[in-house]
Amino acid sequence: MKGSPLLLLTLIVCSTALAAIYTWVDEQGKTHYSDSPPARQPAQQITVQPTPQAAPTATPGLRPGERQLLEDMSQQTQQRAQQEAEQQLGQETRPRQVLGSMVLDFHILAGAELPSSAMNLTLVITPLPGDSRIRYTINNEQWAWSEWRNKSVPQARALATLNFSTSLAPGVYQLDDIEVVAAELSQHPFQLPVGAVFTVPDDHDCVYIGRSFFNYVRLPPGSRTQQKMAAAEAGIHLNSTLDHLYFKQGGLVLLSRDIDIAPRENGPRSLIKKSREPYLQARKMGCAMQAARF
Repeated sequence: MKGSPLLLLTLIVCSTALAAIYTWVDEQGKTHYSDSPPARQPAQQITVQPTPQAAPTATPGLRPGERQLLEDMSQQTQQRAQQEAEQQLGQETRPRQVLGSMVLDFHILAGAELPSSAMNLTLVITPLPGDSRIRYTINNEQWAWSEWRNKSVPQARALATLNFSTSLAPGVYQLDDIEVVAAELSQHPFQLPVGAVFTVPDDHDCVYIGRSFFNYVRLPPGSRTQQKMAAAEAGIHLNSTLDHLYFKQGGLVLLSRDIDIAPRENGPRSLIKKSREPYLQARKMGCAMQAARF
């Protein structure tokens, strides 16, 4: 390998990271550099280190300018590696947008009050594994009760659509419950248990976790016994205390819950048409579609 020693040294270092470099002086007193030793000539081996701290302080056969070049190139390699590691770490921990919607459907038994004002709702989310809790308050200005009464039976329904969008780092989470402040339902704040697990992927900027349906029955005011009797008359069997949230003003009974990932298109007068908006937004943004699961 012939040519300018500094040029040859630069080419060798750029093409053979962490490889040995050999240097020797020929019979005419000319210094040579190569990535392989000469066949019939004693040579000195030089090892190029990846960090300036590990670079040799004195390398026989190298001029001061050539030694500085080695140190500068080693430092640049270290800086590039550090920047790539920081970028990778930032990509893995950067929050992603999480979209979804909830539909609360209340069947109102005879004698029970129909909710008419908005509720203050807060989603309580726990990273898994972990015990820290994340709270996300739903913007209550985006929704209002939609209601109707069926004149053929002594029952009415109240329905609310709640769309949400929050930011979470990639990982697995559980939506523990919904904290509710609603004076018409209870004098004190209470929780609607959810227990839905969902994943925020690291290979998308956003994720849609589905539309959740919660079907409740609103019982008339009275004692626990009176409310159980009212439920029995309506054909509702209270087989678990978790199913029955007792409030003196009128308890709640969870009938069913479900999640769908691709909400069907609803008619223009549908009471849950608004719940499809996060799904359409997620498709437009190219989000991952990963429904939460109970």
